[in-house]
Amino acid sequence: MQLLANFNRHGLHKELMKLDFKHRIAFAAACCERLLPHYIAFTRETSWGDAQKLADILDMIWKHIEEKEITKKELQKLSSDCEKIIPDADAFTGVLKDYAQDTSIAVCLVLDYLLTNNTDSLVYVAEHAVDTVDLYVQESENMDSNDPKLEDKILRHPLMQKELAKQSDDLNLLAKSELLTTELLHKLRLSSKESNIGLSI
Repeated sequence: MQLLANFNRHGLHKELMKLDFKHRIAFAAACCERLLPHYIAFTRETSWGDAQKLADILDMIWKHIEEKEITKKELQKLSSDCEKIIPDADAFTGVLKDYAQDTSIAVCLVLDYLLTNNTDSLVYVAEHAVDTVDLYVQESENMDSNDPKLEDKILRHPLMQKELAKQSDDLNLLAKSELLTTELLHKLRLSSKESNIGLSI
């Protein structure tokens, strides 16, 4: 199997720009789905945050893609709510805090895109999904941060290759789908439900 290249922010931006507005949102929402279990695990461990609120916001984003568009006023309220439940890096210890940050920030970035139409926001969503895997691989494999081959080892890890492949597959699926049907969105969302680091909740 051919090794996929490392995450390319500029390349992803170009690919996203080829897609329609809502197709781009669908790609980013799928990335968020793979991160959501980490926020849930964090709230269970720390009794802080609001996993249901974050899940509800993500659900509204999916509904916005398909049918029920969110007004600008609602988006601003959701954005404010989302920002309030991002964990403070100084208030918690452990890697779950980092995973939860990636999750909540990613969802906030989708809302930012809906407000600003800045595609960079969606690129950062995908980057947070990759960053979560990057950190998990380093932690779980006890990798040496000073190892000159560190980045190559992370890239070659099955979980990183899986995340990069999923992002590529989703982009291809959306690029060849002129209409975002209920069936297609259901397929995309369902295929993104599992944690991208294999975390069970």
